[in-house]
Amino acid sequence: KISYFDINGNINTNFYLKKISSLKIDLIISSNSLYFGKEILQIPKLGSINRHTSLLPSYGGVWPVLQAISHNEKDIGVTVHKMTSNIDEGDILAQKIISVENNKNLTFIYKKAFQESSDLVIKAIDNLLNNKKLSSKSYLKSYFSFPNDKEWTNFRKNGGRFI
Repeated sequence: KISYFDINGNINTNFYLKKISSLKIDLIISSNSLYFGKEILQIPKLGSINRHTSLLPSYGGVWPVLQAISHNEKDIGVTVHKMTSNIDEGDILAQKIISVENNKNLTFIYKKAFQESSDLVIKAIDNLLNNKKLSSKSYLKSYFSFPNDKEWTNFRKNGGRFI
């Protein structure tokens, strides 16, 4: 019985700023590719958190699982972090490693990642309320946009599949 609404287009418009402000919310939980500007992020009392399918700060950006397979990673994961106006940055609140060594099927991996996400989001909210964050020193920071030709080739060469 949690209220929600769909966003059509840019969330940073005056329409959505007013709508979200009027709700007097405590927390925004995001799991999408929208960019949240400073104005939106300042509205909730507790802040905003994002669920991302990688072990941040590694593989920030789009298509992180494809990029991880392209770079021949053995593990990917799910991270829930506090949102900042910089994409896929902010304090890490919870993380879970998912092995991809034996199955490099994107559909399977994303399905598994989303299955892990609900418990991870709850853990992240608990950590947020208790001012607890994880160290991000375990993984090197990287950011990727849409895959280039070399990354597509490496994805296929490393056994990556969509289905």
